[in-house]
Amino acid sequence: MDLGAFLRCPFCGGQFNVTEGDGVSGRMEYGILTCYCSRFPVVAGIPILKRDKTTEEAIALVEGSRHFDAILALIQPGRISMPPIWKLSSFLPLGNRLKGLAHQKMLQEWRERIAALLLRMDQGDRVTVCELLDCYFKNKEHYNYFAYRFGQPRYLAALSFVTLIRQPKTMVLDFGCGQGHITRSLIHLANGRPVIGVDQSFWGLYVAKRWIAPEAEYICCSADNTLPFADKVFSAVFSSDAFHYIVNKRSSVQELNRVTAEGVIILTWVHNRRVRVPYDGVPLPPEGYHALFHDLPHRIVADEDILDRYLRKQGPDLSIQPDRAYLHQKPLLSIVASTQKDIFRDHGSFEEVPHAKGRLGINPLYKMEMVEGELGKSVFGRKFPSRYYEEEHSEYKKFMPETIEVDSKVLSDLASGKRTSAIERLIDRFIVLGIPDNFYSDPITHFRGADL
Repeated sequence: MDLGAFLRCPFCGGQFNVTEGDGVSGRMEYGILTCYCSRFPVVAGIPILKRDKTTEEAIALVEGSRHFDAILALIQPGRISMPPIWKLSSFLPLGNRLKGLAHQKMLQEWRERIAALLLRMDQGDRVTVCELLDCYFKNKEHYNYFAYRFGQPRYLAALSFVTLIRQPKTMVLDFGCGQGHITRSLIHLANGRPVIGVDQSFWGLYVAKRWIAPEAEYICCSADNTLPFADKVFSAVFSSDAFHYIVNKRSSVQELNRVTAEGVIILTWVHNRRVRVPYDGVPLPPEGYHALFHDLPHRIVADEDILDRYLRKQGPDLSIQPDRAYLHQKPLLSIVASTQKDIFRDHGSFEEVPHAKGRLGINPLYKMEMVEGELGKSVFGRKFPSRYYEEEHSEYKKFMPETIEVDSKVLSDLASGKRTSAIERLIDRFIVLGIPDNFYSDPITHFRGADL
C-alpha cells in the first residue's frame, strides 16, 4: 500500500520524500522520510513521526544499517520500580547517586532480556507474545491487561461497536491502537480496505505488526498533536479505552473529523468525570463529551448497556439518546458520531458473535485443574490473575461460570481447528475465544498463574 498518497508531516503538513529505503510503501522496512521541516525514521515498517532524542538516535542507526539496534532504541520501558529499600537512599551519603546507578543497571538488564528474546525470534525460535509481554512489563497489572485482553468485558463492548463499520469505502483508522487487539477485529470487517493503527508507543505497534494484526499498517506519533494524514482519507475512525487519556480533546476531535470523509467516529470505553476511578486519565462529564460533538449528529451511551446487549448477541441500540441524568451515574461511556443517519438505530442481533473471529482457544482465565473419569473430561476453573484484576473486571462474573467441564474430544477438535456444535456452545458462554496464533504457549491450557 502506498502510504505516501495520504501521509503528511504532523508538524508542517508537507508530503514525504524518501532519502533512504525503497519508497514510501508498506513494503519498506527501514528508511528515512523527509519533509519541509524534519527527517523521520521508518523502523520495522513503522514510520516514527515524532521529535525526540530517541527518534534522532533511530535515524542514525537506520542510516548506519544497524536495524536491530534501531528497534531496541525505540523500545522504551515503562516505569521501572526500585525495591522499597531504595526509598531510604536519600538519607545516605551519595544515596541518590547510588540509586541512579542501580536504576541504570536494572534498565540495562531489562534491555538485554528484551534483546535476547527478539534475537531468539529472528533465529527461528518460537517466542510467544505473552513471553514478550512478560519480559517487557515490570508492572504485573499491565501484563494482565494485555495478556487477558481478548475476553475482557471492555473488549467485548468494543467489539460490539466494531460491527457498526460495514462496507467502508476507504481506509479505517484505529486511533490509540495499542498492541492491535481491536485492529485485528477491524481488519475482519474492513472488507479488504486498509486499516491503519496509530499510537505513540513503538513497542505496542511493533507487537501489533509482528504478531497480533500484521495485515494492518502502523504509524507511531503523538495522539495529542495534528494527525499525520491528508484530509478526508478515512471512512471510519475507531478508538477503544484511550480517548480519556487525551489532554487536548477539542483539537483531537477536530482532527478526527478532518481526516474522516462522511464516515463514522466511534470512541468506546471512555471514562466519566462524574464517577472517578483510579487511572481514568483526564475524563469529561457526559455534557462535556456532548459539547465536543455539538456540530455532529451523535449518541453517548453507557458501556454496561452495550455489554448487556452483547451478552444477548445483540449490537448497540443507538435509536435514542439516553437521559443525561442516567449517564451521570455510569462510570464508562461510548460515543458514536456520524453524518450517516442510518447508524442511529437498534442494530439488532449479530450475524456472528465477534469474539469468535480467528483461531479458537480456551479463554485464558480458565486453568485446567484436572482430568477425570473414563471419558477424559477436563475440569477448567476460572482464575483471576490478581485481586486488582478481579475488581477491575468484575463484570466477568455476570457471564462466565467458575468451573466448566470439557470433553477431551472437544479439546482435540479445538486443537485441530474444527468448529463443532459443542464448541459453538462454549463460544456462547465465552469459554472459547478467537485468539491470534502464537499469542499463548498453548491456546488450550495457557495460564500465567493467580495471585490471590
